[in-house]
Amino acid sequence: MKAVLLAFHYPPDSAVGSLRPIKVAHSLRDAGWEVTVITATLENEKAGVRAEEAGLNVIAVKPHKNPREWYASFKRLRRGAVHNGETEAQAGSSYIIPARVPLWKRAIFSLMLLPDHHQGFIRPAIRASLPLLRQPGSILYTTAPPFSVHLAGWMLWRKTKVPWIAEFRDPWTDNPWKPWHVRTALTDSVERWMERAVLRNANLVVAVSEGIERGFANKIVDRENKLVTIRNGIDTLLPAIPERLQDGSPFRIVHIGSFYNGRDPRAFLSALATVRERMGESTRSFRVDLVGNCRWYSGISIEKEVETLNLGDVVHFHDWVSHDRAQQFIRSSDLLLLLAQSQPDQIPNKLYEYLGTRCSILAVADRGGETARMINQVGGHYLVTGTDSREIERALESAIERVAQPNGAQAEEILRDWTTKSQMRRLVRKIEGLG
Repeated sequence: MKAVLLAFHYPPDSAVGSLRPIKVAHSLRDAGWEVTVITATLENEKAGVRAEEAGLNVIAVKPHKNPREWYASFKRLRRGAVHNGETEAQAGSSYIIPARVPLWKRAIFSLMLLPDHHQGFIRPAIRASLPLLRQPGSILYTTAPPFSVHLAGWMLWRKTKVPWIAEFRDPWTDNPWKPWHVRTALTDSVERWMERAVLRNANLVVAVSEGIERGFANKIVDRENKLVTIRNGIDTLLPAIPERLQDGSPFRIVHIGSFYNGRDPRAFLSALATVRERMGESTRSFRVDLVGNCRWYSGISIEKEVETLNLGDVVHFHDWVSHDRAQQFIRSSDLLLLLAQSQPDQIPNKLYEYLGTRCSILAVADRGGETARMINQVGGHYLVTGTDSREIERALESAIERVAQPNGAQAEEILRDWTTKSQMRRLVRKIEGLG
């Protein structure tokens, strides 16, 4: 049994999109499959074999220059600017969206990013995969985003007709986060056509959340047999930890990750300032550790917000730490902060990591969204489903007073089902059932 896995991001790539493919690759390998991963080269990496071991090989292919990069090169040549050490990809990524974009330019940009800016991966991935897929007993597994990976998968399936598994870590055409200035009615229509082609021809469609699965449910014929949710999963489920004694040390709140899209920390900071003032100096003090890219949110200085709220002695920024150091922050916390707004169908990978530590979580998430459902299922945590800082104030006070109670045996059963081991075992069974 041979599996070819197409994943644009793969370790040691630091992108969050590299976390899922390595789980899939290792699970198939451990189940006895010969796995070959086709991924994109990293900066300054030469194309070729990145890793070679029994049962698992990783081949990096160099993507062709995409239209966005050609456009960035043209702009630099036109203005004659010198960018010391700046790559063409960096030049393209530094583009700032203007308030208004002429219709003709919007049409061009939308075609340049159809379906995304990784189209250059398609042809090299096909060339590397085709000889492997023509061997007997082969299957193809594609994981996206970027959705150019699924286009490569579709073209490979048309050439080989091997069993094909298409995995969605995000919604495709239902994802609201593609910028307006690179979309038109025409390109939206083309992307819907591409999505239909992938969903129709893939033998198995894997969603990483129930919300994503529901989004595809009415788009797939025979969805009961063809569509399945396989969660990213909890890598390490720690034993239950005793509650830390209130020995006069600060009540520690930890956030791991970055502030972007709808993950706005300002309501939390406002609530924290109010609760701190309300509780007075006679009560336990606070310490908040923001670990990651947390100094800015959507062009707004969070450091200035902290100073304005008189929280400078409470909130501490840590730009980058190792994974081990991040775990130390998490395990020394009294409360873990999770911001998951404006992504109702996606689950931050951080939620699984938080759940695995068994620390208390304060989640600010979409009402009825996937994160909120998971928090409610497992119980014992603190959930806010709005942006009103007063709701966060009440949740904070409940967390300090330890109002929430765990669900005991029911919660334990749920957490064990959500482990990576359990989820990947289910995925392997599904793949092997394709025959």
